[in-house]
Amino acid sequence: MCTNSDGNSDAFNVFFGYQFFQEYGKKVPAYIRLLVIAFALIAMIVAIFNSAWDVFANSLLGIVILILTFVPPPQRKVYFPPEFMIFIYLFIFASMFCGEVLHFYYLFSIWDIIVHFTSAPFIGYAGFLMVYTKNKDVNIHHKISPLFIVLYAFCFSMMIGVVWEFFEYGVDVILGSNMQKARNLELVYGYFDTRLGLLDTMEDLIVDALGAFLVSGICYYYLTTIKERGNNFFHMRDVFIEENPELFQ
Repeated sequence: MCTNSDGNSDAFNVFFGYQFFQEYGKKVPAYIRLLVIAFALIAMIVAIFNSAWDVFANSLLGIVILILTFVPPPQRKVYFPPEFMIFIYLFIFASMFCGEVLHFYYLFSIWDIIVHFTSAPFIGYAGFLMVYTKNKDVNIHHKISPLFIVLYAFCFSMMIGVVWEFFEYGVDVILGSNMQKARNLELVYGYFDTRLGLLDTMEDLIVDALGAFLVSGICYYYLTTIKERGNNFFHMRDVFIEENPELFQ
């Protein structure tokens, strides 16, 4: 297998789009955001004609979130790498539009698991970046234990997962919705029990833990064995540091 000058596999970088993001990364998030907003507008129009006000509300909320995530560069306080922004937009599309508007949560019982498992690693990576920002040190990984860094990333991802479950529970209680998917499970298991909501919550947290453990393991591997430059894992960190110098002053 061919390797580049940094000792990293070309196949690895091609698979994870390293060169692609170097050349086109800043444009891709904007295109994806526009496509998702266009889909949401279409969903809102269809919802109005069908009096599907839950779909209308979800689509409107999705558009609001997408608009809030875009801040022009002069007013932007924190710059995130293109990979992060792409993930945010795809996550909104998968969870809010595919899940709630297109009813994927009801059509595919595994959809909720997919959303949680794919989101946990990125949230864990955000925790990894927070170790640098909170210490205001771009070389903090040379000064503290790699085990502490990955433990922080894991715990941060799990904390966000727990907060999200609080949010789902609150929305269900206040608005009478079904974000905890107890009604889905009633169809799957053939009976209704108040513990079905708890079952969904625990499954979500277990999947969150698996995703967080995955990124923590990868983080530990790269911190202890791989050169820092020339691979996607540290590329996102390096871009974040270079574009946010004020966070390290």
